[in-house]
Amino acid sequence: MRPQNDRALPAAVASKHAKNEDLEVLRAVAIGFTILAHFPALLWYASEFPTNNRYFNFGSGVDLFFCISGFIITRSILQSRSRRPDSGPFGEFAFPFWIKRFFRLAPSAWLWIVVGMALSFPLDKTGFYAPFNVNFKEGLTALLQVANFEVAMCRPKNECGSLAIYWSLALEEQFYLIFPFLIAFCSRRLLAMIMLVVVAAQFFIPRPVTSPLWAFRTDAIALGVLIALWSRTPGYATMNPRILRHRLFAIPVLTILFAALATLGSKVLIGSVSTGLIAFVSAAIVWIASYDANYIKLPGLLKRILVAIGARSYVMYLTHYPALFCASAIWRALSHRFAMLDAANILPPILIFIVLTAAFTEFTHRIIEDPLRRRGIRIADAVRTRLAQRRMALSAN
Repeated sequence: MRPQNDRALPAAVASKHAKNEDLEVLRAVAIGFTILAHFPALLWYASEFPTNNRYFNFGSGVDLFFCISGFIITRSILQSRSRRPDSGPFGEFAFPFWIKRFFRLAPSAWLWIVVGMALSFPLDKTGFYAPFNVNFKEGLTALLQVANFEVAMCRPKNECGSLAIYWSLALEEQFYLIFPFLIAFCSRRLLAMIMLVVVAAQFFIPRPVTSPLWAFRTDAIALGVLIALWSRTPGYATMNPRILRHRLFAIPVLTILFAALATLGSKVLIGSVSTGLIAFVSAAIVWIASYDANYIKLPGLLKRILVAIGARSYVMYLTHYPALFCASAIWRALSHRFAMLDAANILPPILIFIVLTAAFTEFTHRIIEDPLRRRGIRIADAVRTRLAQRRMALSAN
């Protein structure tokens, strides 16, 4: 794949600072799907609530997250290296990248891993939250970024604890660790071939939730990488789906894609290739959003709300699970005391959950995530400058 001049690329690809609002909306959709997938922990008494997996598979929100991450990370790295034709040795590119990812992800995750373990004590006797020894083990694997290996072992035996959600973060962070090596030492053509092999090798493999391979599904990430690589070629602009500028076409196309994302992998539609199909549907949605052309048609206020949620989607992923269990505990206590437990009475626990999630998320975003992300950028820039100066000094000598 030959890169084309950045001036010929769409604004989302050529601009360093532009925020692609369509991608932020997709992040909001992804976290919304993920929360719906976990709602049974909150609405345990409402077995017919639509989030059950007979007709829906909202766990596909994680695959959408994976595809978005693969695209954004690859695009960001390609932009950075194109702005610096002489990117220097591997360390000058990789270490700043890892530093930024660490400060962006680790502090918030560490906080909520500790909170998740601490909740074992007040919630231990409720019967729906795992005991401390199980959560401590999962928390440790989450801190070490190997939670997906733990989930691969505990999920088939139905022995996972209350911090199992960190499997997806571990898989992404393993990708962040390996990917700079691929970018630095592979041509774009070779990298594209590797990603195609990753996708093809997994497509026909059944990966139900009880399979160890369920925690290692990297095809959506690889497809995101491929979209980013393609975005640097002339063919990408040629394939721009401009017809989606018209609501008459955009709304039904996106409705079909999101409906497919929500239903593929459900008990009704599950099949040996359902996980692979989910990855391709995620890729189709990300491809549409990648043009940053406002193809996701939403009213202004709704889109601004979803963009704000998308900007907080990582933290919301961390906070929503503790919030679910806290809201469930509060609702159980209230419902037993006031005899309000009824399958049709689902609004109170949902409202409790929304309030807790919003409070936990906004606190973490403002106090930890955003300030430390900015600090990580400053440290990464300083490290890059220092390494470049040292290299030039050695060259001069």
